[in-house]
Amino acid sequence: MPPPCFCKEKKMKVIGRTAESGYLLEATGGEVANLLGYHSKYDDNFPKKIVVINIAGMFKQLYALASIEGKIARAKKELLEIAGSLEFSMPFNVEVKPDEKEK
Repeated sequence: MPPPCFCKEKKMKVIGRTAESGYLLEATGGEVANLLGYHSKYDDNFPKKIVVINIAGMFKQLYALASIEGKIARAKKELLEIAGSLEFSMPFNVEVKPDEKEK
């Protein structure tokens, strides 16, 4: 789970349209960072120059995960049950004898 965001919440605002049937948005650096998956614009990996943000690709990935949420929950439950039944010690006594050549 990501750390809580202590920044002021603002809403992105549509401020105009482009010639290519797109929109111009007003967004803070923090909002752009969050949109790209960073905690803040001060993250070391946050790109200094952004040309294109693939919103459709990000939405498709989130939608794909949301559509299999039930399957993921069932797999998690099954894996936890299996993990609970594992015995991490040897189920029988093993006596290790040194090889005759090692003596």
